Amino acid sequence: GSSPMLSSSPRSFDAPRAALMPLNLHRLIRLELNDCHGLTGACLEGPNLVRLCLRNCSTLATLDLRSPKLTTLDVSECGRLSKFPLHDFSLRGLRVANLTGCKSLNEAFCSRLVNHCRALRQLHIFGSGASEKASNARTRTRMKTKAGLSKLTAGRPKLTLCATKKEWRVLQAKREEVGERGDGLLEEAGGVQEGY
Repeated sequence: GSSPMLSSSPRSFDAPRAALMPLNLHRLIRLELNDCHGLTGACLEGPNLVRLCLRNCSTLATLDLRSPKLTTLDVSECGRLSKFPLHDFSLRGLRVANLTGCKSLNEAFCSRLVNHCRALRQLHIFGSGASEKASNARTRTRMKTKAGLSKLTAGRPKLTLCATKKEWRVLQAKREEVGERGDGLLEEAGGVQEGY
C-alpha cells in the first residue's frame, strides 16, 4: 500500500518511521486545520495554496510543504513540530510566518527560514524554541538574547520580529487600530494587511 499523506496517531501507527507522500491540493487556495490533536505529520503539495493555518495541532511533528505561492503560514502552538524541510521551490513568497509556541523550532531553524524566505515581512516566534530563555543550569549556554535574535533581522529592514509578549501586544494594538479583516495577520506597521 501507499504511505499516508496526513498521519494521525492511533496505537498501531508509528508516525516517525512512516514516509509521508504528498497530498495534492492543486486547486486549494486556503487550508485551515486547527486543533487537530491527532495529526502527527503532513506533506502538502499545493501549487496554488496561499494561506495555511495548522494552529494548535499539538501532536504535529512533521510538516513538509511544497507550496510556491504560500504567503501566510500559521503553525502557532504546534509544540512538537520539529521536522520542517525547506525545499528550493517552496515558500519563496512567504510573507508572514507564525511560529508562536513552537517549542521544538529553534533559532537555527528560524535563521534558515529567514534566509530561505526572502519575501518574509513578519516572523512570530514568541514562546518558540527560538525565543525561550534557558530554565536551568544545564541549558544556560543556549540562552537566547536580544542580540542573538537580532541576527535574524540583520540586513532585512522590512522584517518585523515578534519575539516577546510585549512585541505581540504592540502588534495586536496595531491590528485593532487598522481594523483587521478576518483573522489575517497585519502585514507591516504601515497598515498593509493580509486579510482572508
